Amino acid sequence: MLGLCVAFHHDNKARNTVKVQCPLFAFFKIDHIIFLWGIGGTGFVEMEGQPQVLRAESIAVLMPGDVQAIYASDQPWEYCWWTIDGPQAEQIVTGFGFEAGVYSAGPAPAALIKHLSSQIERPGRDNEIESASIAYELLSCAAKYSVPRRTSLTDEALVNEAINTILTSWQDPDFGVEMLAKALRTHRSTLARRFKKVTNSTVIGYINSLRMRNAMQMLKHSQLPIKQIASRCGFRDPNYFARKFKTHYAILPSEFIRKGESIKPQHGE
Repeated sequence: MLGLCVAFHHDNKARNTVKVQCPLFAFFKIDHIIFLWGIGGTGFVEMEGQPQVLRAESIAVLMPGDVQAIYASDQPWEYCWWTIDGPQAEQIVTGFGFEAGVYSAGPAPAALIKHLSSQIERPGRDNEIESASIAYELLSCAAKYSVPRRTSLTDEALVNEAINTILTSWQDPDFGVEMLAKALRTHRSTLARRFKKVTNSTVIGYINSLRMRNAMQMLKHSQLPIKQIASRCGFRDPNYFARKFKTHYAILPSEFIRKGESIKPQHGE
């Protein structure tokens, strides 16, 4: 799928409104990968609540599962866009070195974009194959001029790196998905999807489970007060720690100390 849009800002004195020659986009948990290639002017792509500037000769990559918004500044803005979906879409895009973000990409290949635009309007299997070939060529053009964040890792390699980072950072109360994604130089939604695929657990679920297991061992084998155990397991607030512990094991830490018996998690993480 591909489109060409020109957006501009209009002041009607009553209020400022953004007007576009095709619909202004606002995505909610998109289920495909979207590429926007700046041609002229300046616009904004909001990712995880943070606006990213999209200028001429830059490209924005929006990944599935993200909440996104795209809007114009007070100047004319021209960009082209296309989408990629399917079971192998993310693997293909990350194989080119792209994750969610904005990259320098050189001039938009207008002739190639025009060719794709005309091709996808034609029905038939041969035209679908030709459209896919052009989309690959567009990815190659973008990757040629761009500066990807990192060499793409396999799912297993990324998750292994994530787990190693978790094992050295889980006691930090500020440590969570966002800090982990920054440490790995990847997008949090990309990390979340790939972590779930490999481990069948969410990132935060894995971290919480690790904290709870260590807390249980400390409660069982040490004489430390609950407040100190909570702190050592990444919780500033001992009351919040007690609630999380009870959710995980169906027993309060104080009750567990009194009973001194083995317990099992009440649900999978």
